[in-house]
Amino acid sequence: MDIHSYHCEGLVWEQYWMEFTPTSMMDIPVGQQSVIYNGEVYNQELTEVAELITSPEAIKNNLAVAFLTKIIYQWICLMYSDGKKDPQRRQIEKLIATLHASLQQRWSVADMAATIPCSEAWLRRLFLRYTGKTPKEYYLNARLDLALSLLKQQGNSVGEVADTLNFFDSFHFSKAFKHKFGYAPSAVLKNTDQHPTDASPHN
Repeated sequence: MDIHSYHCEGLVWEQYWMEFTPTSMMDIPVGQQSVIYNGEVYNQELTEVAELITSPEAIKNNLAVAFLTKIIYQWICLMYSDGKKDPQRRQIEKLIATLHASLQQRWSVADMAATIPCSEAWLRRLFLRYTGKTPKEYYLNARLDLALSLLKQQGNSVGEVADTLNFFDSFHFSKAFKHKFGYAPSAVLKNTDQHPTDASPHN
């Protein structure tokens, strides 16, 4: 007999099966730690999964499970490839993950180097090798990307975002923002008010 759902005290859990059917032997590196970047494509996939899994249509629920299976396979591939990376690259990726998780913290190059640990000069060489940017450039770009996201959320002012991300003041923040994106942060706020679903200014 197939079990379609569980019931307990008014709560219902739907059951969905997820299968792994490799075409050959497959090693799953369970103990391998990996960094999963929270990119736009990844966020879109998870949003779509959330919408599909809550749909009243069973076919869409099954599609959500298929999406999750794909994502888990991607994670397994990532863990497998990470296990083959050289130690220096893994150190940089771990530091980058730490930076992105704490962009509201004030990071100096010395602070970054201390997490590995290594000299500031060596950290600069590693960043240039693996990211094409210096530690300062990478950190600034990451903060500005987060700033753009925060500005698109209604209720955040330019000054508040600048203060949250530890810029010296709104002027320096606006100058760096415009240099990266080609428009002022105030333009994002104006466009957000006019078009809440598409807050990026169009040139």
